[in-house]
Amino acid sequence: MNFTKDLSRTAKLAKLGFLLKKLKENQEDATEQKILAQMASLRGLPQKVGQLLGLRSSTGSFIELTESSQHSVSSLESFSWIEKETGQPLSHTFSEIDPKGIAASLGQVHRARLHDGTQVAVKIQYPHVSDGIESDLRAIGWLASPLSTRGKGFPLASLQKVLRESLLRELDYLTEQEALLRFQDYLQDEDGVVIPAPVQKLTTPKLLVTEWLEGDSLRHASQEPPRVREKLSQSLIRFFLKSWLVWGEVHGDPHAGNYRICHQQGETRLGVLDFGCTQQLSLDKCEALLSLLLFDTSKASEELLLTYERLGFQRELLEPFAKKLILVTEILQRPFHAPSSFSVEEWNLSEEISTVLEEDRMTFRLAGPPSLLIFLRSFSGVVQLLQALQTPVHWRREFEAIIGNAVTRGGTSDLGENHNSTPQPSSLTTASHLCIAVEREGKTTVKLRFPKECLSRIESLIDPKLLHSLKEREISPKMLANDAIANGVPPGELFSLSDAERKVLVWLE
Repeated sequence: MNFTKDLSRTAKLAKLGFLLKKLKENQEDATEQKILAQMASLRGLPQKVGQLLGLRSSTGSFIELTESSQHSVSSLESFSWIEKETGQPLSHTFSEIDPKGIAASLGQVHRARLHDGTQVAVKIQYPHVSDGIESDLRAIGWLASPLSTRGKGFPLASLQKVLRESLLRELDYLTEQEALLRFQDYLQDEDGVVIPAPVQKLTTPKLLVTEWLEGDSLRHASQEPPRVREKLSQSLIRFFLKSWLVWGEVHGDPHAGNYRICHQQGETRLGVLDFGCTQQLSLDKCEALLSLLLFDTSKASEELLLTYERLGFQRELLEPFAKKLILVTEILQRPFHAPSSFSVEEWNLSEEISTVLEEDRMTFRLAGPPSLLIFLRSFSGVVQLLQALQTPVHWRREFEAIIGNAVTRGGTSDLGENHNSTPQPSSLTTASHLCIAVEREGKTTVKLRFPKECLSRIESLIDPKLLHSLKEREISPKMLANDAIANGVPPGELFSLSDAERKVLVWLE
């Protein structure tokens, strides 16, 4: 990107910052529509910021930026980019291709057909879109400042780092293809969700070709009968919970344009698209999130403050209103502890938390860890999608089924406080699950069960600090896992570690 173009883009970003400030001062649909149009014309980071922050309007939401042909480039341009990536004329690769493209934040999608008859989605990256990332990140202060009334403590550098890393991953379509392949493995036993398979021989860092997933956008879900919406809702919440608790990797772009209602052979399934933005969660992060949801709010606020600190919140910012965190936590826990089906229509999460925190609401946001930005965006997006489906879901039942234990307010499972997490002898010759238990102060705070296939990625499930401690003791989880796989995955302890804070035990059963 040359100096003139860079200056022009910076000027547009400055205008966008002015519009965001105006929107904050006066909530007008006309202003929001100008913001949508400005972000759509800029592509790249501005669109991604809007998606991550969940900007919505009453006239169609942020989907205008992610599922529209209004801002697509001409087929003459996009077809030339595709031919450059494939190294051959379009007719040699596809028997037909729709000239009408669908614009996205980093690329454009065309529907096409391979010579073997397979219908595919062809996503081609905008040329030079990566050139503007660094200048956009420098300008993100202009985008962020109107969203906050307090500049002090705003983790701008950390936010820039998270966005930069996320965007660079998304700009490499080979990385997205790898994520698609991982999620295909995760979903082998999940009948309610379908994702497109990549056409690996055609994929390059700037071109991604996948199966075409036929179906209506989830924003049209209100037209479906109640039983269909109920099934889609269950599939959606199960997909999110398994992503977080079982697979340790969440889909980070959960807007309606990336979800489909797929009617296949008399069955309705939830279709999920766009795996360019995913986030892998360490075991330590999963444990901290679970601890928050299972926390007994009758305990002292100091204990709860420690739980938020483990999540990455800045303690010094939370301490002045630590007692308010009890009510905030109860609001967050509500669907997970509801005894029956829970409707998110009755859960005004942001408004309720703002009411509790009052003048501390912005400080609470500033205290939050940027490292959880994509996870929180995923969670927020799922809530918005459930609102669109307009069907209550039994969150607690799904939650309990996935973690394998009944949830109690005491912060432990139905294993009881004196549960011994030591693996018991088994008569089986081959284990089916990888199990991880974490004990603190003699209590099992977390017990997770993963399919044995997760053995191959065991180190991604472990917090880097814990992994470092293991390696200091010359314990290599990867080597132990590979040995277990080579020996037919026999049941029994894989390894354990005890320190002043916790005891971690990992075994196969």
